[in-house]
Amino acid sequence: MKKFFLFFLLGVILFSCSKESPKVLLFIKHGKENINYMLTKEVGTMRQILEKSGYKVVIATGEGKIIKTDSIQLTPDVKLANVKISDYDGFIFPCIF
Repeated sequence: MKKFFLFFLLGVILFSCSKESPKVLLFIKHGKENINYMLTKEVGTMRQILEKSGYKVVIATGEGKIIKTDSIQLTPDVKLANVKISDYDGFIFPCIF
């Protein structure tokens, strides 16, 4: 009985360790006004909080191109057209008004 419990416990630990982190898709639209503010205050903050909470953040843009500002360069992980929604546990669209 002890061996069974030990193997069961080991299996549960290995299964929980091998489980992937939940993924969140963060979509950024090119050409927005105040893009520097959006990348630092919105995207940067959201990404940091989600990653600290154990989520894998995947950045998507419509064009799949690097977004550059005076102080930031952001390389997207995927082009929006290539996103498979079922692969993600959440979706975030930061915006500036």
